[in-house]
Amino acid sequence: MHKVRVIFRDGDERLHPFMKSWLDLIDNDPQANMHFTNMFLEFPENAKGSLIDQGITDYRWLIRVLDLVAREAPEYIHNGPELTSVPISLVLDYFMNTPGGMNAFMYDKINAYIYKTLESWGNYLTTTESAGVLNEGPRGWFSEDAIAMFDKRAGTPFEEMYLCDRSLPHWGFDSWDHFFTRPLCPDARPTDRNSNHIISPCESTTFRLAHDVKATDTFWLKKEIPLFSYPYSLVHMFKHDNKYVKAFEGGTVYQAYLSPFDYHRWHSPVDIIPSTYRAAVSGSGDSNGADAIVYSQSFLTAVAARAVFYIRSTSPDIGLLAFMAIGMVEVSTCHVTIREGDHIERGDELGMFHFGGSSQCMVFNKETELTWLQGLVDEGGNLVQDKMVYVNSGIAIAKRVGTVESID
Repeated sequence: MHKVRVIFRDGDERLHPFMKSWLDLIDNDPQANMHFTNMFLEFPENAKGSLIDQGITDYRWLIRVLDLVAREAPEYIHNGPELTSVPISLVLDYFMNTPGGMNAFMYDKINAYIYKTLESWGNYLTTTESAGVLNEGPRGWFSEDAIAMFDKRAGTPFEEMYLCDRSLPHWGFDSWDHFFTRPLCPDARPTDRNSNHIISPCESTTFRLAHDVKATDTFWLKKEIPLFSYPYSLVHMFKHDNKYVKAFEGGTVYQAYLSPFDYHRWHSPVDIIPSTYRAAVSGSGDSNGADAIVYSQSFLTAVAARAVFYIRSTSPDIGLLAFMAIGMVEVSTCHVTIREGDHIERGDELGMFHFGGSSQCMVFNKETELTWLQGLVDEGGNLVQDKMVYVNSGIAIAKRVGTVESID
């Protein structure tokens, strides 16, 4: 972080005005100062080397580093962590997993500054200047090493997977965000058209399968239970929309996460009865490194920015289901692209994420019996962890085993 030391060698004169205000808040607000002081005191001893490597010796340098990160598009880092494209999270990751850090970032005054930082960075990532990292150099997203990562994740060459033109500057992408939300080539991911099949709405990696989900549960408790047993709380996932909480209570949740190297648009998991869907957008540590983000996914279903789709399938066997697109860390924008009255078939686009990694889950009611495909569950009925699932591919066969109460 030599660059940070050079830019701020004369103090904070070069800080963005709202970052200066953030620093003033921490200096002068007793609650903010206490939380930021505690999160440094609670920082894991075995990770303090990485903190020093980043040039962060106190909260003043932390704000300076965040100010610099929010001015630049993320570069590709050879053999770097998967969170390369979410650099703000790389800076804050360990802090967020301390009690002081959790208290700090849930404090409404600090949260407002986090929002402004992400908003500023998000605006920059839509500019032509941000496309500078889309090059074939060693730290570019079209370097040989980076393209190999994309090809490995997709199981197909980048240029056959995504609409792009290598002959154009930045392969035809005019900003970082344009690159991140890149569309698929026609037929790159064929759609499973079986009417009673659920298809994967996202290109994603399996994380969790939960049954008999409760209306309310202690989703914030982690140390007391095994990682892949973290509970879901429907009341919090659905923002207290009680008619849907009641409809899905006792049902099943399937969750998977997206890598920064994946396709980041969402597709409809079923054929939808016209005018029967509803979309709602909501916003709002005991592990190390990038894994902390992955380990928090059940928690994020209740607190992160997310778009929730309540969908009634044309197949009686499937009936009502909910699809939730969850913004993780920097990915605080869930962009819904459909409008009321649109005709939507399985595989049609519903929306997209912007700016980084993300997660998704589907919720099924207890009257829907699911037979999982693609070897997603083992002989004991447990989800196979970290299995790549392609968008539009069939993941389960649905069978109706009871009558669903009408919620209309």
